[in-house]
Order: sequence, then C-alpha cells, then structure tokens
Amino acid sequence: MRKTVSEKKKGRRGMKPASFKEQNSLFVAEGCDNLPACKQYNEQFQTDEVISCWEFTDDELVQILKDVKAGKRPQIFLSIIGGQPPVALFMRSGNHARNN
Repeated sequence: MRKTVSEKKKGRRGMKPASFKEQNSLFVAEGCDNLPACKQYNEQFQTDEVISCWEFTDDELVQILKDVKAGKRPQIFLSIIGGQPPVALFMRSGNHARNN
C-alpha cells in the first residue's frame, strides 16, 4: 500500500492488508505491501473477483471509538487509481461469510 502525500507528511500509515482464511493469492508490487487476496469467479456478475482483507491500525481504532462516543459516524475513503471499477466494501465478524 503506497503512502499518500498527507500520510508521508504525518509519518504514519493507514489500514494494513491482512491474511485471511479464504486467501489463495498474493499480489506483490514494488513500493507496496504484499496484498493477500482471494481471487475467484463471481457467478452473480459472471466475472473475476478479487477480495482483500484490511485491518485498522491502533490509532484508527482509537479514532473510531472517539468518533462514535462523540456521536459521529466514522467514514472510510476508497481511492482507486485509474478509474472506478465496481467495488464493494463490507465487514464481517469473526469467520462469518460476507453477506451477499
């Protein structure tokens, strides 16, 4: 994962890619963290799909809790380089499959 200009200035990074039970691929690129992923065929949309898992940093978790306590709804931003393909962001608890 590349650092944004604001992250470089602040000297910190955001969410980190995480290994997960269903992963069957590892994407590697110079200057980026390795990205564990599950590459599979999506029957519903009849196309290939790549799923990755991300973990919040401790600082991000603290900020989420502060926001919730202050009555704010935390937000996550998604940046796609080179256009906007169909994407889905979701959470799951423990080892439960995602909701389709």
